[in-house]
Amino acid sequence: SKKIEQKEVHFFDADANYLRGLQYYSTSFAHCKNKTLITDATPNTFLEPHRVAETYDQASLDQKKNLRIVIVVREIVARELSWYNHMALKCLDPNEDAKETNVCKQDKNGTFSVSSFTEYSDDRYGDVMDDNLVPSYKKYSPSFYGDRIEEWFHYFDRKQILVLSYDEMKQNEQKFLQRIVSFMEINVDQSLIHGGTMRENALGTMSKVTSPQCDTQKRLSDAFNFSNEKFYRLLEQHMGPDMEQRPFPHFKLSNCTKVEMIPKLNI
Repeated sequence: SKKIEQKEVHFFDADANYLRGLQYYSTSFAHCKNKTLITDATPNTFLEPHRVAETYDQASLDQKKNLRIVIVVREIVARELSWYNHMALKCLDPNEDAKETNVCKQDKNGTFSVSSFTEYSDDRYGDVMDDNLVPSYKKYSPSFYGDRIEEWFHYFDRKQILVLSYDEMKQNEQKFLQRIVSFMEINVDQSLIHGGTMRENALGTMSKVTSPQCDTQKRLSDAFNFSNEKFYRLLEQHMGPDMEQRPFPHFKLSNCTKVEMIPKLNI
């Protein structure tokens, strides 16, 4: 059967795939033979720097040295809202089997409905927002940038890691793309840079929650201040590649609303 090419391999973050080993991972890129650049764009790889390091240690020293790691960070509340909208669409889609329990509610008749973003935030990060003792499994989240970045800096040379701002991608995409091209040391037709990227995750079938409720935004943002400050401090202490923004821009909250919004399918 013909192999479906995907930008997200889910090798490092899926135990069943990871246990199949290096050979299995390499077959995911068999269609990339003789290509200059090979990319794995699985977001949850961000949680697994030790597995990435272990895999490349098994490959070869040259391959590990040639590895380039690009990490795009986004203001935490906006990041969580984006994930919430993504999972809300799956919750509302009757053809989707996977239902995120933090987002989906099910009544006694088995009918699914969507929790509010405030309910989602309280369920997932209530301990953090209320300044209580946080269970270790909740700390294992991509949104704790400080802890995650510290691990990547431990396992890899800092010059191999380019940290980028999502806000720059939205505000100055050409500059954002130029940083990546320079980091990768590849020659790219400038028309591709000026043309920008395509939007493929617009959730056009759903009325998204575009702004969080203001009190929820503040509570969630305040809860991650400590982690964010650690993240900024690590970037200052460990100088990255020349094309990285320096000083790195601090996160800025987006607009919020006093009225709680719930996503709905556009029928």
